[in-house]
Amino acid sequence: MTERELMAALQVSASAIQKWIGLGCPYRVVRHRRQFDLAAVQAWRAANITPKPGPELAQGRLREQHIRIEEREFKLAKLKGNT
Repeated sequence: MTERELMAALQVSASAIQKWIGLGCPYRVVRHRRQFDLAAVQAWRAANITPKPGPELAQGRLREQHIRIEEREFKLAKLKGNT
């Protein structure tokens, strides 16, 4: 598959693919053009590219922070004898 077909299949930009090539993404050259095997690229990507954290990670971190604040407030209230 061509670079454009790969871009469409993976919904990524040309610059992302160029970056991956620099990092070792597999391809072969046929008639002076790069050709990609989708399965090989997907396997390489899974092994080499860390996905960016999404909103779920941020929400989880906020929940964790909220729990820690509540724990501190509880301990403080316990020390003051308010529990």
